[in-house]
Amino acid sequence: MLNIFGNNSGSDSSQEHHLSGFQAVDALYEREMQANLAAMNEQRRKARRYQSAISWAEYWPFAVGIALSCFVPQIRDFIDAFRPWGMWIAFPFASIANRPEISLGNQVITNMPLFFMYAQFPMEGLMARFALRGHVTFLRVLGQVLFLHLFAMAELWLVNSPLGK
Repeated sequence: MLNIFGNNSGSDSSQEHHLSGFQAVDALYEREMQANLAAMNEQRRKARRYQSAISWAEYWPFAVGIALSCFVPQIRDFIDAFRPWGMWIAFPFASIANRPEISLGNQVITNMPLFFMYAQFPMEGLMARFALRGHVTFLRVLGQVLFLHLFAMAELWLVNSPLGK
């Protein structure tokens, strides 16, 4: 009967029971939030790793250019029999740098053709990578690189042609 008229002895235990129930719900909510945050962070990390791999994979033309530049001495030995046309076709930029009209000093002139022989393929690979960024096809990029070579060969032909002498 005292409980009906406001005896506090029984209500303390029911309030504690309600408080412990709320605390349990809060703890469960906190655990679920932590699990969701951990899953979301893992998903973001995987997405960043995937995007990083994709962005590095876009540089494959540059990697092919570096691989080709490792074989420059062998290519040069192979085309030595076809001088000067072989050099003009395979290494037009090195041939242009070897021209006597370019006068930048003895040290630079002696090293520039060698630099262009080794740097030509990676530079073309970088050009191809930036061209492929515009969503063009591989054949169009190959055509652009060949077009650049043709311009360089045309310049060499014009400079070395017997018509100009």
